[in-house]
Amino acid sequence: MWLLKNFDADAVEMEGAAFAQTAQVNGIPFLIIRTLSDLADEKAEVDFEKFKSKVAINSFKVIREILKSLK
Repeated sequence: MWLLKNFDADAVEMEGAAFAQTAQVNGIPFLIIRTLSDLADEKAEVDFEKFKSKVAINSFKVIREILKSLK
């Protein structure tokens, strides 16, 4: 509830935290891109194979735009 109230957060990313902390401590720039496939309950109706392809395409688009901005 605290995250929702203070940051209007819809989700929390936990798995990348160790990576982010290690990169930060070592002064290495980083970007973590995550995608939500479901709400982590038994109602998930995602076809993982279709989802995997869509995520790959969307991630590519995001990274391509980031790289364009670095020129």
